[in-house]
Amino acid sequence: MKNIAMYIKSITGVLSVFKIASIVFVLLAMVGVLIGIARNMYQEDELREQYVRESMRKTTYNYKLQVNRYINNKKDVLTYMQTFPEIYNMDQSQQKDFIMNRSQYLGFRHMFVMHKNGNCFYIEENVVRNQKNEQFYDDTMMHDVFLTKPWSDPKRFFSIITICVSIKNPQGEKVGVLCGALDLSKIQDFIGANESVGLGEYVLINEKGQYISGSRVSARTIYNNKNYFEQEESQLDVVKRAVDKKEDSFGKIKLDNITYYAYAAYMPEYDWTVVQYIEVDTIDRQMHDVSSLQYMLAFLSLLLFVTVCRIAMRWVKTNQRLFLDHLTGCQNRLAYEMRLDSLENNYDNDIAVVYMDLNKFKMVNDTFGHDNGDLLLKLFAETLNEVFSHVGTVYRVGGDEFVCIILNEPQEVIEECCQKINEILAKKSKSLTFDYVMSSSYGYAIREKGCHDAMHLVLERSDRSMYHYKHAWRRRNGL
Repeated sequence: MKNIAMYIKSITGVLSVFKIASIVFVLLAMVGVLIGIARNMYQEDELREQYVRESMRKTTYNYKLQVNRYINNKKDVLTYMQTFPEIYNMDQSQQKDFIMNRSQYLGFRHMFVMHKNGNCFYIEENVVRNQKNEQFYDDTMMHDVFLTKPWSDPKRFFSIITICVSIKNPQGEKVGVLCGALDLSKIQDFIGANESVGLGEYVLINEKGQYISGSRVSARTIYNNKNYFEQEESQLDVVKRAVDKKEDSFGKIKLDNITYYAYAAYMPEYDWTVVQYIEVDTIDRQMHDVSSLQYMLAFLSLLLFVTVCRIAMRWVKTNQRLFLDHLTGCQNRLAYEMRLDSLENNYDNDIAVVYMDLNKFKMVNDTFGHDNGDLLLKLFAETLNEVFSHVGTVYRVGGDEFVCIILNEPQEVIEECCQKINEILAKKSKSLTFDYVMSSSYGYAIREKGCHDAMHLVLERSDRSMYHYKHAWRRRNGL
């Protein structure tokens, strides 16, 4: 009996210690929350600016990426077109028929061909002008790819840049230049149609402060060469510093007596600067709402610990679904972007990025319907997961574009996986009920351990590699 009594007493003591420890833990947690609130109130301004700066840096980079994609897509179109005999044999009649039959799909304002002797054939006007004594002729003949400065066309009331690519005959001799003029006011249309780049307004200006594009910039504004810095009641030192020093800059600006946070990011490829600006009052309201919600959740978490845990578990399950692409079952673009962010400063591993898409996928949607297009995407995703599941993670980033991120695998393994894709796709094509043989174009780039290249450079290299593969595939298949 004495032993039993001692046992019960020891158990009671343990329980009492546990209760006391629990009370102390709750009290310490409450003190910690109060200290955290006081610290946040003290550091609120600094934390707000850090948060806004980082958020605007990411969204501005996304905007720059979309501008580059728009222009690079047009470069790729011209580079592909110049490989056809109708272009490089310099026969004007064939050039006109070949380009006019395709011009409605290419997105250029107008196109023209510069002959090596200086004669420039303007396709839509069907006229030839000799421009051998102009600087434009020298610039295009000196470069394989040349991008002009923006200029305004007074006859057509729009502003353009012109992309020029060399035309070479089968012997590799340069015989001329193929040029396409892009309407600058269409850049924003392209960005808006493809992806939202974040909260706020955007404007794209050149080194003189003239408008190139923008969220609320009209074609008339661009045509008239309006200057961003000549607005009344404005204080734009942050933007001027970015333009003058050709570097990124962040701070506050004033337009029409309204104060904004502004992030100005320089684009060295074109000597342009993209500016994002958000009203300070908008950020203040959002930050205040976020802070209030944080404080409320902190206290509720102490009082309703079990309930909050259950809610958190449900939230985790919901977010797991948010990271999945519902059609293919692959990780989606949101998961992909978060993974890239986590790898940005990971210099202890080899990181490979593989870009892949389906060849002639748009033709399937247009000819056989979107249901069959969805079937192809499922089969493509299934194949990619079969091939890459043991080495990396596959993400669907848009349309028929997929990306696989791989760590610490030799190049031979990556190349073997990529080549295996088309073997499997060819076999699965036999089960299709319509006439189409699945095949994929791919490209990859590797950031080796210790290399400090930014991840967006790795992505650009892999994207270019895939487009080179696709161009070669098209040439082989006579497309």
